[in-house]
Formats: sequence, structure tokens, C-alpha cells
Amino acid sequence: MSDQVRFVLLLRGVNVGGVAIRNSALQSVLEAACLTQVRPVLASGNALFSADADLSQVELESRVREALLEGFGFRSAFVVKPQSEVGEIAGSYPFPRSDEDFHPYVVFSATGTFPESLLEATVSIASELDLIEAGETVIYWRVPKGNSLDSPFAKLLARREFADGVTTRNLRTIEKLSSG
Repeated sequence: MSDQVRFVLLLRGVNVGGVAIRNSALQSVLEAACLTQVRPVLASGNALFSADADLSQVELESRVREALLEGFGFRSAFVVKPQSEVGEIAGSYPFPRSDEDFHPYVVFSATGTFPESLLEATVSIASELDLIEAGETVIYWRVPKGNSLDSPFAKLLARREFADGVTTRNLRTIEKLSSG
């Protein structure tokens, strides 16, 4: 038996906009794809699972994609990262973490990279309202509470050209996933 690696799965658009997936169903679908120690986290398309260390990223993503299509009948953008990498991402959050007036977010790309046009636009709209910093594989974002949907950066992420390829998580969720 080969060594196992713990992974984090982030599904885009789950339990919003009419796409509902129960945690128990997500667990069953992932287990049917021969992923082990599956544990959904919260009710927003997050899960932890283990897989063979010798499985390539492409093979792993293909297995998840096929399982989601077979189990739920739809294609959804998603991110799969080793849990250790998610911990590094959480630990690298560049802004103050605890502030009762702001939400700390991490934006992930389903392809692993962001379009250059998104990164360029990000630089031009960063402000006191939207604190934004590109990390190596994510974008860190801090926005005042109550502005998560209508700040300039939120509106940028919602554009059709970007919306289907990114998923955003609160930093507390990322920390929970990295330690779970």
C-alpha cells in the first residue's frame, strides 16, 4: 500500500444559487472515487480526503471531476490542494487576521493560475476598501463587512470572464481545513 496524502477540496458555487449538495452525498461520491478518509467540512462544498501519494495532480483532479459529474450530474469548478499547502496559504495571509470590521478572504483559481487581465485589474482597484495582494497561487483579500458582494474587487470577481474559474473562502474556513 502506498503512502497517503491529505488533500483539501473546494467546490465552487455549492449550496448557493440553487446548487445543493448534502455533506453525506459529497462524502459518498468522493468515497466512490476511491478517495479515503473523506470528511466534508461545513456545508459549502469543502472536504478533506486522503489519496495515494503516487497519484498525479492531473489524475486526482480527473478522478474528482468524473465523480462529481457521475454523482451529481453537473460540472463545477473546483480546487484540490494538499492540506499542507493550504496551511501555508493560510499562514501567509498578509493582512490583520482578526478585526471585527473586516472579512479576511482567500481567492483560489480552479486552474491554478489567474488570468493576467484579472491580476492587472486587481492592481488598479486595490484601495482602502479592498485590500488585495496576489500570493504565489492565490489572491488574498480583506474587505469591510457588508461589502463582500459590492466592493470593486467583488464585482470584478463576479464578471462572467472570471466567475466560473475562481472560488473564494473565508480565511477561518481555510484555517479549519488546514488543521482538520
